[in-house]
Amino acid sequence: MSCRPGPYYVYALCEPDEEQAIRYVGRSWDPEMRLMSHLDDARLGYATDALQAWLAPLIAAGRGPLLRVLAEACDRTESDRMERAWIADLRRQGYSLLNSMHNAPDETWIQVRIPRRARKELESLIGQEGPSISWVARRMILDALAVRAQAAATRRATREEGA
Repeated sequence: MSCRPGPYYVYALCEPDEEQAIRYVGRSWDPEMRLMSHLDDARLGYATDALQAWLAPLIAAGRGPLLRVLAEACDRTESDRMERAWIADLRRQGYSLLNSMHNAPDETWIQVRIPRRARKELESLIGQEGPSISWVARRMILDALAVRAQAAATRRATREEGA
């Protein structure tokens, strides 16, 4: 497949001894590199979701998941659609996937408003090239901003209820 700007891949992470035991579906322009970032998250103790919680004991035992490419797409939008379709189909087949619910179709996203100043600061950091900010730091910044914004929204809602 000849793609511009892609290709993007939809991939599965499977149990180490059983390629058919799919535990996670993701998408990336470089699945091997994305697997390494998942493993780094788990190794560094960023076990903030079910995927890293599954990976951490595998890594501790000197093992890792099997990577299996499921599909190829020409652009990010198509790969997003394909990822969601794979997740929905595998869940219908009874697979117990570790994907967070926002990757599943027919789920409502929680929208978080990030204050303009923080959003501009974040955009300037994420836009930087090179070693100035790593993908781990970017994830931590996004998580922190989302938590802070959600806490502010909760405080506002609580004040409004009491008023």
